[in-house]
Amino acid sequence: MKKRMLKNSSGYVLLASLFIVLVLTLLLSVTVMRSNAQFKGAVQKVDVTEAFYAAESGVDRSIFELRKNPNWSPGEDGQAPLNDVQINYVLNESLPEEEDVRLGFYSVTVKDGGLFNGLNTKEIRSVGLSENLRVTNIITARVLVENPARFLFSTLGNLRVGSGSSIDADIFASDVFFDVNEALGTPGMNISIDGTTYFKNSIETGPDGSEHPAVSLNTVVESSTILFTGVDLVRFKEIAIALLPTHEAIFSNGDLSVNLSDVTADNGGVAPKIIFAEGDISISGQFDSSMIVVAGINESTNAGGNIFITGAIKPDSLALGDTPQIGLLAKRDVIIPSGTVDPGADLDIEAFIMADGEGASEGVFVAEGEKNSLGTLDFVGAVSARGDGRTAGDLNAFVDRDYTYNPQLTANRSIPFSPFIVNLINWRDDTFAPDN
Repeated sequence: MKKRMLKNSSGYVLLASLFIVLVLTLLLSVTVMRSNAQFKGAVQKVDVTEAFYAAESGVDRSIFELRKNPNWSPGEDGQAPLNDVQINYVLNESLPEEEDVRLGFYSVTVKDGGLFNGLNTKEIRSVGLSENLRVTNIITARVLVENPARFLFSTLGNLRVGSGSSIDADIFASDVFFDVNEALGTPGMNISIDGTTYFKNSIETGPDGSEHPAVSLNTVVESSTILFTGVDLVRFKEIAIALLPTHEAIFSNGDLSVNLSDVTADNGGVAPKIIFAEGDISISGQFDSSMIVVAGINESTNAGGNIFITGAIKPDSLALGDTPQIGLLAKRDVIIPSGTVDPGADLDIEAFIMADGEGASEGVFVAEGEKNSLGTLDFVGAVSARGDGRTAGDLNAFVDRDYTYNPQLTANRSIPFSPFIVNLINWRDDTFAPDN
């Protein structure tokens, strides 16, 4: 009897042991399955992130290229496609490039996006692939692509338009104020804008926010998109240095004085396409070819970046072919210094002007001197100024200011290397990942 009980006990122990082993095996299997699922989930999360950043890199590349060339459309209009561009993550800049980690790939197409509030747009489609090619992210973005010379005045700051102004072109500002001087009576106090008035924040035609009958506006558009582009000194410096061997550039690492009437002769008979200085540029005279003039900042002294207009700037009426155009781009301000014009005298300027407002400068087009101390400013062209902290154009030293928009700056643009406004309007991204 005792032996039988022992045998029975041994059988129960064996069954219990088998049951415990089975339970432990099941638990281990579940744990392994969960670990595998978590690992796959983590890997797929990395893949999704890589694919997104790859697609985003394609959009960034497109915006960068379009700011230089608004007709850049890979895969369209006979242009070569941009496919499977590899992007790397730089772990350490001191290491050789082959040590970088491959992040993924992108392919980009760009096509016309139609009009948005009357402004030109492009549609960017960027397809990003993860490093292992398992996950795809597609970003479809619509960006505004516009010539800053499209506007007679454009600024991120305030724009004040006074009585007697009659503007037949588009203008843009964050805040637009119309200052009506009722003491002038009709028609002296009237203000007329025949183009489109774009604003970002607010527009005031009367002192209390109400519409003033002396202000006549053709079309008013509220724009959430910033209509401004800055001065890319790195790009312009690279262009100038590259063109030095062919004498198509003038380069200075300090301040520069330019007499446009003699610039071609002084440059060995070759008309420069770009004049670049890491300092202030003083400029005047007649120009007989299209060019861009860029005032940059000296990195060692942090000085410069201003353009001083020291006399009339006009195209040579004897120039052959189309009327030449000039762009005056200052990383800081564009200034008509005191003493440039005799009291009561006039000044003629025909140019595209840009003031970026780097550092403590405000990015303005300004005439120094007492208010109404000078004669008439006859300006033809367009102005794009950051206007940080005050109105973008302060030219009240002139008693009369005649502004005429030059439509050839957009219809027949010839200023070389001119930058373009490219800003995001909207985008959508979609991710495609395998189920396992």
